[in-house]
Amino acid sequence: MAVCGNRVYSSDDEGIVSVWDGRSSSSHLCRSNLSWHDGAVNALAILRTNDTGEHALLSGGEDGWLHVWRTRTDTWYSCKGAPTESGESINCIAVQGRTVASGGSVFGTIHLWRVGADDSPPEVQRVVFLQQHYLLAPIRSLHVFGSTLLCGEASGQVCVWDTSTGTQLPQLHCTDGVKNLTVLSDGTIVGGGDGHDRLTIWQHYINRHGVYE
Repeated sequence: MAVCGNRVYSSDDEGIVSVWDGRSSSSHLCRSNLSWHDGAVNALAILRTNDTGEHALLSGGEDGWLHVWRTRTDTWYSCKGAPTESGESINCIAVQGRTVASGGSVFGTIHLWRVGADDSPPEVQRVVFLQQHYLLAPIRSLHVFGSTLLCGEASGQVCVWDTSTGTQLPQLHCTDGVKNLTVLSDGTIVGGGDGHDRLTIWQHYINRHGVYE
């Protein structure tokens, strides 16, 4: 799900993104349905496009395309990133500032995107393609903090990337598949796994400049 103002966005396995009125007392009031995806929609994220408060909705799914939607009018704007020959889908999307990361589910591929300044809707251009050659586990979660990208895998591995250079940093490990990742206000990295009802907290952290240490 994703939230922008009073709008709540949800997705389903049929390629539909539903727009709900969050102000309504009724849980059944759907404003509209957005349909451009060919297959299940796995990930939604909200991107702030300029300093005047304009936002865009990003959606990704089994078809491998990153779609951009106007939140003010709930209309489709563009799609980016042709699917790979291997059938790579988009499993998750993470946004910070004008940096967008999208992760695939087959060969551990990650795409980094940059959003042009003051574009409304945004012009999203792919700038970096990251391939974890040694790992064939699906990507389950992404988190961008400063210049650091955290990538959680179904295998329990967390790969760490420097988005400014596209280089991989020392990785982290968890006993379970990593379904969620976040960074606390002090820079501590926390991950949630598939089992054992526990969180994993790593000693590594990200400093106030967004640099992994």
